[in-house]
Amino acid sequence: MRNKAVKACALAAGILFVLALTGTILTLRQSAPGGIEIVCQGETLYRGPGSTDGEVRYIDARGEWGFNCIRIDERGVCVESADCAGQECVRMGRLKSQYLPVVCLPHRLVIQYVRSEDESELDAVSE
Repeated sequence: MRNKAVKACALAAGILFVLALTGTILTLRQSAPGGIEIVCQGETLYRGPGSTDGEVRYIDARGEWGFNCIRIDERGVCVESADCAGQECVRMGRLKSQYLPVVCLPHRLVIQYVRSEDESELDAVSE
């Protein structure tokens, strides 16, 4: 009798774990509609669609601390090359989620999804 209760609890815990993991993965992979924004050292370099129709677009982000070459193509946006020491921005790969931007800290570069002006979003302030 006790053995059945332990198995039932283990099964329930396993199911809850799988559901939580699935929800987390779906949330992180969800892209935001409206496009992307590329900001380098506080200046917006690009704000527009995050992919193209077959053509490849390059954006050079140059500042006093170095440069990043950003590639926008049909698969999305990524930092293709940079002259920073760690190269974490290059290794992050493509922008995948509105919750996880591509960042280059030495060059103060942020690539993130943004919502268009006509989309409403709930916030903590209400009238």
